[in-house]
Amino acid sequence: MTNRIRDVRSYLNQKDLTGILLTESISIRYIADFISSNAALLIFHETVYLLTDFRYAEKAQELCTHTGWTFLPVTNSLFAPLSKVLSPSMRIGIESESLTLDSFAEMQKHLSGVEFFHCKRDIHLISAQKQRDELTYISTAAAMADRALNKLLPHLTPGIDEYSAARLLEKLCLEEGSEGPSFPTIMLFGKHSSLPHGTPSSKKVLQEGDTILIDFGCTYHGYCSDMTRTFFSTKISPHMEEIYRTVSHAQEMGKKAVRAGVSAATIDATCRSIIEDAGYGPHFQHGTGHGVGLRIHEYPALNKKSDAVLKPGMVITVEPGIYLPHTGGVRIEDLLIVTEEGYDLLSHSSRSLTCI
Repeated sequence: MTNRIRDVRSYLNQKDLTGILLTESISIRYIADFISSNAALLIFHETVYLLTDFRYAEKAQELCTHTGWTFLPVTNSLFAPLSKVLSPSMRIGIESESLTLDSFAEMQKHLSGVEFFHCKRDIHLISAQKQRDELTYISTAAAMADRALNKLLPHLTPGIDEYSAARLLEKLCLEEGSEGPSFPTIMLFGKHSSLPHGTPSSKKVLQEGDTILIDFGCTYHGYCSDMTRTFFSTKISPHMEEIYRTVSHAQEMGKKAVRAGVSAATIDATCRSIIEDAGYGPHFQHGTGHGVGLRIHEYPALNKKSDAVLKPGMVITVEPGIYLPHTGGVRIEDLLIVTEEGYDLLSHSSRSLTCI
């Protein structure tokens, strides 16, 4: 925690800020190891203020006693107590991308005259390179997902519906020790697999020859895993086999390009060029990957517009896909830890073309 506060204060110096006000729950959890649905963390160069309501007050007071921070109780408005410590002369960073318009208006009401600096998602940069304990949590979550998927496969027989299969997978993840899904499980059969983030339906039943696209994750100590695999029910058409092999090749080459110092856009271009050369460019519209941590999607984004450069300790996905409307789709996604020489693979479920 001390290192993370130090990193935030280094950011204050870089941006010439008096302080920064964190209001996103995940940011507060990351910096302060404090979990609350209604809290704020105000960090100055020398002092820290933690704000929350009575539901979390006892825990907040214990944390402040241990750290030397100051606890400010919240009764009605989260921002009202800040008028005691913020003055119009101060330049305060805010997490502008996670603040609602109403929250920002309330902030301005109680903190009239304070100059607000829009930090957007800059706080995510601080959490991008994972520490040892974080890597352990993510690795553990990824291993849970591997085991759960392996237990699911025998149940993916013709007649099961998408919704039931998704709920069964989540149940198996819980049995493996997951705290819960890292995002709503994507389980898509047949033509539905052309929807990159489709919603499982109880009306869509698995049939022979269907594509099976599964995208899911586990959580451990709040940290997420993320993996996608594509299978086929009993048989596969020549067209879908061609698509699968194209995506598989793109994904393998994308992973081979991963190492510290490489731009995120390069990873995207590596995967995208293979899919474009195969004639499927228009059917790969999303980015190639993203960072993973306490958030399922965080810095860096791996897409053509990204200016991020990979650094050791970043945890990223590589997940190219091809989606043909009214036909089906294929996506293969692995979770990786970036290293100086390349990467450490966290997703170990088979990527071989498999008919179940």
